[in-house]
Formats: sequence, structure tokens, C-alpha cells
Amino acid sequence: MTGSRMRSIGRLLICAMSRNATEPKVGHPRLRAPRSLLRLGPSLAVAVLVLALFPASALAAPEYFSITGPSPVTTGVARIYTINAMNGSVLDTGYGGTATLSSTDSSATIPASVGLSSGTATFSAPGSYTISGDDGAGVSGTSGSVTVQATGVATHFVVVAPALAEVGSREGITATAEDDNGTTDSTYNGSAALTSNPGGAVFDPVSPLVFGSGVGDFDAIFSAIGSYTITATDGSLTGTSGALVIDPATPLITWANPADITYGTALGSTQLNATATVGGTTVPGSMAYTPISGTVLGAGTNQLLSVLFTPTDGTDYTTASATVHINVLQATPVITWSNPADITYGTALSGTQLNASVNVGGSKVYTPASGTTLGVGTNQALRVDFTPTDGTDYTTQTKTVHINVLQAGSTTVNVTSGTPSSYGVSVTFTATVTGAGVTPTGTVTFHEGGTNFCVGVALSVGGVATCATSTLGVGSHTMTATYSGDANYIGSSGDVTQVVNHTAPIITWANPSDITYGTALSGTQLNATSGGVAGSCAYSPVSGTVLSAGANQTLTCVFTPADLGSYSVVTKTVHINVLPRPITVTANSGQSKVYGTGDPGYGYSITSGSLVFGDTFGGGLTRAAGENVGGYTINQGSLSLSANYSLSYVWATFSITARPITVTANSGQSKVYGSGD
Repeated sequence: MTGSRMRSIGRLLICAMSRNATEPKVGHPRLRAPRSLLRLGPSLAVAVLVLALFPASALAAPEYFSITGPSPVTTGVARIYTINAMNGSVLDTGYGGTATLSSTDSSATIPASVGLSSGTATFSAPGSYTISGDDGAGVSGTSGSVTVQATGVATHFVVVAPALAEVGSREGITATAEDDNGTTDSTYNGSAALTSNPGGAVFDPVSPLVFGSGVGDFDAIFSAIGSYTITATDGSLTGTSGALVIDPATPLITWANPADITYGTALGSTQLNATATVGGTTVPGSMAYTPISGTVLGAGTNQLLSVLFTPTDGTDYTTASATVHINVLQATPVITWSNPADITYGTALSGTQLNASVNVGGSKVYTPASGTTLGVGTNQALRVDFTPTDGTDYTTQTKTVHINVLQAGSTTVNVTSGTPSSYGVSVTFTATVTGAGVTPTGTVTFHEGGTNFCVGVALSVGGVATCATSTLGVGSHTMTATYSGDANYIGSSGDVTQVVNHTAPIITWANPSDITYGTALSGTQLNATSGGVAGSCAYSPVSGTVLSAGANQTLTCVFTPADLGSYSVVTKTVHINVLPRPITVTANSGQSKVYGTGDPGYGYSITSGSLVFGDTFGGGLTRAAGENVGGYTINQGSLSLSANYSLSYVWATFSITARPITVTANSGQSKVYGSGD
């Protein structure tokens, strides 16, 4: 194969290799060779590709090494040489030994050894040289003569560009100044104008391209699809690349994972902010996001966001898509709750104070709970623990506010054991202190104006204090009970009016024993006492009075105390029974009359008792009826005394005796015989 033919094939292969392997496109598989390899020229490139495309096959042990490579070469320029293990004319693909390399150019730069493949060799001076390889196991070989010549003067440019690229991509292109032998003219440091056909390519650096040591590197960017060639021109030096096909570009979607958001935040431009560029230039078009803008995602990590980009220029650009992920954090419910207004002690906590509102549904637990009565104090903490109904998208939340609990007013009610009361009689005042909460504690002082009666009387467990006094004078008094207050309550007072009347002395006077008519009233009956109160008693009836007989007769004492400023005049009554005076009357015995005569007055005698005060009998005795001789009972008849007496009567017999009579026969009485008497 001739050198020019090898260079043509090499250029084609290098173009194929220059595609970037990291940017695959269906229908255009690419390889990208390093620029250092491309600079070796077509012949050496072919050798490299031979090794890559035709690996050794498994044959019998090789007979020799075949070492091939370019000739002529230029001093100081690295070239690739290939060493193959051969059996006759067949490549031994199963051989895997290592050959030690040497050259007849003692100053040549070659690898010390190489596993069968290829290696570079750089010759130091013009001349004719060989390269030898030996694996030390009986396999060896020597290359043909390599002609090394001095560097020539550039006669043309070799422009190497990739065969395939995309719109907007930055493609690396190399222009090399070579002599007629295809050797780089390292002395060429000129500049060449760069053009594209068709036009439209943008070069970086801009034209003209400045060479260094015979090589000029630049980038080309194409804004439209098509088949392009690149030409470098410096006077008579010129060179044109092979065809560079520009396909539609796939825009690069730049879209980082958005920062975390909180549930409730609608997707917007902050999150849906993908950009489409080619070669760093923004590509006009539209972004279709999934989920769409305005969507509110539920709480969760690593949630997928995707975008499909549709370019406005659908000829030069393809659609592109990308995905990112976003974390949606649980939202923190917003609790709105201000410090409640001050309350007074005894006010139970209620919805007036426990009135937190939350922007989402859920349950609230207050501490302290509703109904609690707080003690007096400032800046007392109230807390609410909120549990959202939607525990997936919202966190629990707590808020604390503070409340002042002021001392409450108290009420003191003062009552008396009785009004009006009497002078000298003990009166008990009872003060009851109440409040809205627990029973008040502390002390109560009882006073009338500035006069204290009971000082600092401690309240009982029922909030009660008492004060007893018997020193109030006659008149109207305002007794005040003043409560001192305690930690929970402020003090208060209560008044009561106590009227003190004159004391009615207590008259002790029992009903006297019964007396008999005729007994005059005396100290035995009129014996009232005044309980030590000086004074006098005016009795009615007065002492010495003789009462008529009768039951339950009233005796009265009107007691007039000596101290009429403190004691009142009192009246006391008792009752006495005055019994009738007993008296016995006995009819006189032996009373009689002669038959035919009138009855005499019947006589009687007082045989028991006596009449008093000149009292007399009334009426008289009678007897049983009859006029014949005989005995007749003398009855009491109408004999009587007043009711002051109890009259007893003893009867006797009244006799009627025969009337004596003498009868004398009449003298001269006679009859005629035979006649009746």
C-alpha cells in the first residue's frame, strides 16, 4: 500500500475515531481519539486501528515477531509501530507474551518492553534504523529499515475534524502544517484564516488561527444542521477537513434538585427552573413540568419532578427531558395564641383563656386543663400541645403563653347572734369570709370605729371567725369585721348593727304554796328575787292582803332596778291557790218539841274551825218533815258560809214528844134504858 493511500485511509479512520464516545447518538456510534494520536498522521493511525480491529487469534506458538510501522519518519516525531506474533503469514491471536524492544538507533526513545500491541518510537537523527523485539523464549523479529529524515518545510495544512457533531456543540479541530512527506513542520508558527462551508461556524479562538510548532488547535460551534467542511488558509498553504455532519442537538437540561420545601408550598418557578442550553447558549423552547406549577405535593422525601423540553427550533434541536428530586418537609402548624388578659384568683381556666387557634385541623391539649383554678402569680405558663389530624403532612406543635392571676376580691359577712340584745348579755359576732376559689385564710379584727373588741382572730377551715363580747352599752352599735386578706384574696370588711337594750332583770319567784283563807300575804308568799340586780319589787296585792279563797290567783311584782340606765323595769307574776277555810258546824243535840207545838229554831255550834274577819253564817238548819211523835234529823238546810269557807255539817236528831193530856169523863151522862148510849 502506498504512503498516500495509507494517509487517505488513516484520515478516514481518524475522523471516525474523533467522535466523542461519551456522547452516543442512535445511528452514529463514535470514538474520540486524543489529539496527540491524531497528530501522528494517517499511516501510524492505521497501524493503531489494525491492532484494535484485528486482535490475535488463538494459533500455535508463534514463529517470529513482525514489527511494522511508518517509513520515512521525521526526527523527533513520535510514531506508532506494531509488533505481532506470527505463524507464517497468520497472526497468532492466542499469544500473550511480552517482547523486549531495542533499536539500532541507540538514542531512539522506545518502550523497554511491550505486551504484544503497539508502542511509540522517536528517532534522534536522520539515518536508516531498525526496531527489534525478543520475548526471551525464542520468538524474535526485526522491523524493516526505517528511513529517518530531517524535518521538511510545510507545503499544506492537514485539518482534522470529527465526522459527526451536534448543533451548538463545541468541537475540537486541529490544523497541522506538514511537508510533502506528511511530516509536521515544527518550525511553522504562522497564522491561517478559518472558514466553513457552508458558512455559519463560530471559531474559538477567532480567525486567524495562530500555529505553534506547526500545530494549531481550535474549536468550532455550528448553529444549524448540515454537512460542513473546515478550511485553513495561509497564502499558498491550505487544507480542508473531511465532511463534518452536524445533527440536531439534544439540549442540555440544567436542573438541580430544588431546595427542600415545606408542605403547603405550591410548586413554582423556584423549583421548576430548568434551563435548556447547547454549548452554554440558551435554547428557546417550552418546558412541560410534571407535576405542573401550582401543585402542592404531600410531605415526603425524594419526590420526582420531571420536565420535557420542546425546542422552538425543532429542526436543529431535539426534545430533551430531565428529572430531579425534591424533599417536601412536614409543615409546622401555625398556632395563634396571645397572652390572655389578667384574671383574678378563683377564675377557672376556660375557653376565654384557652383559645389557641391553629391553621389546620387537629386536636389541642391544654396544660393546665380547662377548669383549673390557678393560684395568684404573674407570668404563669399556659401550654397547648397540638396534634394535627393530617399527621403525614404536618408536625405536632407546642406553644406557650403566659397569664397573670391577680388577687381576687373577698366578701366578709358579719352577723350577730341576736339583736336586739340586753345589756350585760354576751353577744357573739360571726364573720364569714368567702372568695371565688379556695377558702380564704388569714385573720379578722372586730371593731366599732376605733375600738377593737377582738384582734387578729384566725379564720377557721370554713373561713369563719367569731368574737363574743358582753361589754356593749345600751344603744345601737355598728360592729365591723375587717378581713386582712391572704395570698389569694385582698381584704374586705362587713358590718352588722347590734342594738343593746336595757337588761330586764331576771326575777326569780316561784308560785307560792297554797294558803288557807284568812292567811294574810307576807314574805312567805311575796318573796321574788332579782338575781343580784339592786332594786325594789312592788307587790300586788300588797303584803298583808287577805285573799279570798280561789285557785290560781295572780300575784304581781313590778321590779324597779336601782340602775335604770342599764336595767329596765320588769314585771313578774306568779299564782297562788287560796284554799277555803275549813269549819265544822254540829247541830245541837237534845232539841225537841211537844207534839202539836211549833218547831223552835234549830241550834248549832262550831265544833271545828272558826270564822274570821266577822264573817257570819247565812240561812238556817231544817229538819226532816213530820209532826208525829218521833225523831227527826236536823239537816243543814240553808245554813251556809261564803266561798271562803269549806263548811262541814254534823247532824243531830230532833225529837217530837207526846203531848201529855188528861181526859175526864163528863159527869151526868146517862141514857134511857133501852136506848142507845
